[in-house]
Amino acid sequence: MEAYMKLIGETYLRETLTRFVTEIVTSKNGNDIELEVDPGRVSNIQNLERNQMTLRFLCEKIWLEIQQSHSLFPQ
Repeated sequence: MEAYMKLIGETYLRETLTRFVTEIVTSKNGNDIELEVDPGRVSNIQNLERNQMTLRFLCEKIWLEIQQSHSLFPQ
């Protein structure tokens, strides 16, 4: 049963999240999106609030994607 759930769950997660994660990784490699929110590690402390808002927006967006994928969720 556990192996079946992993197989079904993996398929669901790939179908639901792949596009979103690929979009983020592609943008991140191009330095289009700055996500560092640790004040000790951020390159410019003035960007900290913007980075936090960006991360929050992306988290809300992925949760919306998950909520809208309920029809893909395994029975």
